[in-house]
Amino acid sequence: LVLILSGYQGAAANPQAKTFIVNSDTSADDETLFDGYCLTVGGNCTLRAAIQQANHDGGETTIKFASPMTMNYANLPGLTANDTVIDGSDRWDTSWDRPGVEVGEGAEPNGVLVISADSCVVRGLRFFGGHSTGIRIYNGNNNIIGGSQDHQRNVFDTDGTSKGVWIEGNGLGNQIINNYFGTINGTSTIGMQHGIFVQASGQTIKDNLMVGASVAGILLWSDDNIVEGNLIGMDKFKSSALPNNEGILVETGNNNTIGPDNWIMGNTSNGIRLHNSNTTNIFSNEVGDWSTSFGLKNGGNGVHVHGGDGNEIGVQGGNDISNNDGHGVYVIYSDNNTVQGNLIADNGQDGVYIEAGEKNLVGGGGSNQGNLIFHNSGDGVHIKGKSSFGNQVSGNWIGFAATEALAGNQEHGVFLENGPYASTIGGSDPGEGNWINGYNAAQSGGGTHGIFLTGSDTQDNTVVGNVIGLPPSQTWEGSVGLHGIAVYGGSHNNFIGIF
Repeated sequence: LVLILSGYQGAAANPQAKTFIVNSDTSADDETLFDGYCLTVGGNCTLRAAIQQANHDGGETTIKFASPMTMNYANLPGLTANDTVIDGSDRWDTSWDRPGVEVGEGAEPNGVLVISADSCVVRGLRFFGGHSTGIRIYNGNNNIIGGSQDHQRNVFDTDGTSKGVWIEGNGLGNQIINNYFGTINGTSTIGMQHGIFVQASGQTIKDNLMVGASVAGILLWSDDNIVEGNLIGMDKFKSSALPNNEGILVETGNNNTIGPDNWIMGNTSNGIRLHNSNTTNIFSNEVGDWSTSFGLKNGGNGVHVHGGDGNEIGVQGGNDISNNDGHGVYVIYSDNNTVQGNLIADNGQDGVYIEAGEKNLVGGGGSNQGNLIFHNSGDGVHIKGKSSFGNQVSGNWIGFAATEALAGNQEHGVFLENGPYASTIGGSDPGEGNWINGYNAAQSGGGTHGIFLTGSDTQDNTVVGNVIGLPPSQTWEGSVGLHGIAVYGGSHNNFIGIF
């Protein structure tokens, strides 16, 4: 009586953390829920039974494995218990450098493992085979898939109609860290649809290897996500292409951050594509072949923006956008985007291409805002179409490498055609003028214009403050193949040299 009156609660009021050791690769259910023991009718502990107990024990739970094992499940019970750790890292197959615990054959398309809980961790497992997503997080917060220490990465090599990790619902703060998607060993590929598909905002995708996806290595369909430090489209040594179709695809998501330190190369199509996506920052990434000797170019454009406004390419830190088969940067039906501080070189078409876009800025007058745009197979900067209004190209080195070496683009330095109006090439403020060389080393002497305006609807543009035919040091001639500034084809009412 004294104990009761004094508020004595008993030890059961504070649930204790539990550890369950899986020792059976079968799919048997737990025999008795709520008893705190992972035991099937046969007296073993299966992964299914361990998750069932974790969902009912009311406290933190760790699930480990007695030995390496391969488990084939039609589906597992959804994980609904917060603070659950599923850890296969101490059963790592060191001879093949891969997880020793494998879970596969999931027939449930929503996921072999579905997490609808918070602060759970899954590490050191392989999810393989079947048509199912490996891990689906639905309305879960602050979960961690993978880990930065040895043997903590997960491997996802499900088939070509599936996803490695799928995040949807209202959960925030989930982290996908240091996993392999589409490959077991990091040097060969097994196809899948998406490596990671994100439909919930506020996630972090960091330090993963993403290969072999038929749609995209990473698909973001949500806002405020961070993508940094990933290898996308090549092997773990950065020496061979293991292509996704597209490296990163952002579809209608806004305010995402791509960078720093993603290596996006070797993909069949675009390195990064933004579609109807606004205010995304892309900075300090390698987009395209970092060394031409490896053949890791993206087969499309380096960065492709379609219907997206207010995005920043560079700005916070320049990207290396080089050796892509298409344009370095492609902007269409998009307004108020900034391309700033990047190296854009050796691409198969134009360095920067803008069509039907308004008030986009390429470069800038401030320190380190200009782009280095050289050795592209088309124009340095190409602006096209009647809907292109108020664009500005300022402060760039076009046709000069960082050392001031002559490295002209194969076509014109800056090309406006078929209707751009009220655009500015250069500027009257200090630092806004472009340094333009039209010399084309590949053609041994050029045949291009420094700045070329053409078309009867190309009008009311301003060309001012540029230096054409000299390097920034102004110590030697940087020849232009044809005219410094050429106005053809009925282009009219343009202002050349008006301050």
